[in-house]
Amino acid sequence: MAVVTRMVWVLLIAINSAASANVSYCLGNPRYKVYFTGAWNETGGQSHEFPDNAAFSPFTFASHDGDYTMWRPMTKASVNVKNVAETGDNTGLLGELMAYKTAGKVHDIHNSGTLTGPSGQLHGYVNATPQFHLVSMISMIFPSPDWFIGVYNLDMCVDETAKWIGRRTINLYAWDAGTDSGKNFTADNYPTVPADNITLIVREDDPESSFQIPVDQSDPMYKYVPKFGSIVFELDSIDGDDKRDCQALGTQTYHFEFHGMWSQERHPNDFPVNAQFFHPIVTSHSDQYQLWAPDTTIFRPDRNTGVASYEVAPDFNEPDVLLVADLVLNMNFHYVSAVAGLSPRPDWFIGISSIDMCDGYFWKDGPIVFHLQPWDSGTHDGMTFEDAGNATEPQMNIRQITTDTMGSFYNRARQHIAPLGNITLVRATDPQQDYQNLLETWRNAFTDFQDQFDLWQANECPGGQA
Repeated sequence: MAVVTRMVWVLLIAINSAASANVSYCLGNPRYKVYFTGAWNETGGQSHEFPDNAAFSPFTFASHDGDYTMWRPMTKASVNVKNVAETGDNTGLLGELMAYKTAGKVHDIHNSGTLTGPSGQLHGYVNATPQFHLVSMISMIFPSPDWFIGVYNLDMCVDETAKWIGRRTINLYAWDAGTDSGKNFTADNYPTVPADNITLIVREDDPESSFQIPVDQSDPMYKYVPKFGSIVFELDSIDGDDKRDCQALGTQTYHFEFHGMWSQERHPNDFPVNAQFFHPIVTSHSDQYQLWAPDTTIFRPDRNTGVASYEVAPDFNEPDVLLVADLVLNMNFHYVSAVAGLSPRPDWFIGISSIDMCDGYFWKDGPIVFHLQPWDSGTHDGMTFEDAGNATEPQMNIRQITTDTMGSFYNRARQHIAPLGNITLVRATDPQQDYQNLLETWRNAFTDFQDQFDLWQANECPGGQA
């Protein structure tokens, strides 16, 4: 029995180590194809002037964990980001990334060639893992005082589904690093002291600026500068997906907690005065049932085959709410899903989809927190909260709403929508029971084996001689 006891302690140590790591909920190690397409040209409408030597500096990519940030809006640019934005020199940034890779904070680093034609194309690959699930990128807009395009902390794991992104397109707009006060592409060096925060570039009423306000201001978006290009991340493969069938023993209870965070302060654009969540549902179920699923038309807010526990709460009259429930799970019903509609809305909702709370022989402990983004169920074509729109025929697939989606959540200055709420799952059952159950199973199996061996020895070996 000593061997079995040591095995249990090894498993305990391994699980506690994994739980403390900075990891996502997705499984496997994905490889993404990356495509950049430039859109900066004389007729692109980005500026009233177009430099003859227009180009993009080498694209610097990295996948990393949450402890590393290459750049971020409304923060000061690092020295290495400043050098990229002002001169296109990324040697310092590459050195920084290598140092963080040695420290275990950065995983994959890529450095593309210079794109001499600003409307040309580049392609490459980037690798991620459950720990290194964020991707960042930067490239200088050349020539310019300190302007650049880029991606920051793009999460390749969809939090609400624990699945890797299949395909994501990011429109790339011009950012000001805040380190040089030049107003046009060919301005002399004019350091900003002290440095400003990184900000999105918008048109201004200044004759020296390369981004002047147009004479025709009939377009409500006239202050925004069109995109300089777009970048596509497309899932190429997933290696090491170690998902196992659930063999965890016993019936488990999980404490489910939903905290609404939809507010005027966090979501100022087009915030409805009568905002509320409606028809919230939370359920535990088997793999034979789906409450909803991204990139499909599956939306089944009703009890069905394969459902273990199913809770429907009353509508919330306020968007800042707290909902709690207890869910019962076992080895056959070990998935958790939830959904709540946004009101008023065309067909938008928040939720989580088929989250597996079982990991082989053990139950996940938590707390596991999901940050909820809005989703479009694909049944109506309305663009804003107050616009119900018309029924979509045929129905479109469920898709995540982003800051690039025209409508109430559109915001070029942000790459991410502030979560409308959080869901937390915490195991109510004592985690030590896992090990007791597993140990008891092994003991019983050993006892059964010993009984069978004794029976065989008595029948096949007269006189007790083996």
